[in-house]
Amino acid sequence: YSGLYRGYKALPREAAMGLWGVGKCFFGGRYAAFFAASEAFKTSGGNQMLMSLHHLKADARAVLKANEEQEEASGHSTTPSEKLGLVLRTVDPNRVSQTLGGIWAGYMGIVMALKFEFARTVALAHSIGDHLRPLAAKLLAPSALAVTPPEYRQWIPPAINLSCKVVSMAITWKLQRAVSSVQCGIAGGLLTSRTLLLYATPLLQDRRLFGSGFNAEDSFLQDARSEE
Repeated sequence: YSGLYRGYKALPREAAMGLWGVGKCFFGGRYAAFFAASEAFKTSGGNQMLMSLHHLKADARAVLKANEEQEEASGHSTTPSEKLGLVLRTVDPNRVSQTLGGIWAGYMGIVMALKFEFARTVALAHSIGDHLRPLAAKLLAPSALAVTPPEYRQWIPPAINLSCKVVSMAITWKLQRAVSSVQCGIAGGLLTSRTLLLYATPLLQDRRLFGSGFNAEDSFLQDARSEE
């Protein structure tokens, strides 16, 4: 994972966004929860949360550097009390407080967004299960009563109820994956096309296929050929 992260950081921002769009376009339905969480992270203060994590990383490095300098000066390892003193002297408490607040806000934003994102899926699964239960009881209960010993027949209604819930959740999740596939395909395709246009615009402008005022973020292809 560290190698992948280093490779991601080495890429230009536009290329990384284009690769993200390709992944979203082709795998948005298979990994619906992941892409929903990423969108929730983005819209609920994800940039602030990342900045907060960078601040914590910088503070940790400052503490480690101060600890190394103190150990070199004293010639022995620092004790736990000395380490605590280093933390209190090196770290800015106001920045730590703001950092923890940003991390908490981002985390709660993701949780709440995912909760409301899939609340419809759960509600639909519950409704389908309620409608399947009477039909399943009529079809399966007589056969189940015939083959089940009398001392175990009290487990038949809960088993039918659980089976209906499992089947309804599977059906609903298939529908949710289809919806996510369409949604992520549109969003990922748009992101990828804009990235490709961004890299292709200088070449096309040199050949006078695009006007000098073309902008991939707010332009359409039919507006690309503007006056010179």
